[in-house]
Parts: sequence; C-alpha cells; structure tokens
Amino acid sequence: MRQSIGEAIRRLRCCRGLEQWQLAYAVGVSPSMMSRYERGRLRIPPDAMANIIRYLKAPGLGECYCWECPVGLAMREIRIRRAA
Repeated sequence: MRQSIGEAIRRLRCCRGLEQWQLAYAVGVSPSMMSRYERGRLRIPPDAMANIIRYLKAPGLGECYCWECPVGLAMREIRIRRAA
C-alpha cells in the first residue's frame, strides 16, 4: 500500500532527527499546519511542499506529492502508456 504524502514527510522528518516544530519553522509554516499536513487534514500548497523538499533534501518526495494531484495522475498515465 502506498503511503500518503503526509506519512512520507513524517517518516523523512523522523529519519533526519527533526521535531515537527523544527521542520515547520524551517519551511515557514506553523507547527499546527505541519501537523495537519502530516495527518492529511490539510492539502499542502506547492510553495510549502517545495520548501519541505528542499529542507529535507528529498527530491523524490516531489514525485510522491505530484501523484496526488490531477496533473501528477495524468503524468503517471503517460508513463504507463510509454512503458507498455
């Protein structure tokens, strides 16, 4: 089962030894917003996601994020068709 973007962020944050509030302030959001992002209660805006990706040094996270949006789903369809 594929993990949600929030779960992926939480996992990476924990692996890097960061507290939720540390990541929140580093990327310019409040700790309560970061909590909502990680729990999937709030959609992550692209600018906040870009900051999270940069701070966690996790470019692959962008691909995971994009699969949850309509553009990402369309890109995935194209990749599947090309592979076939």
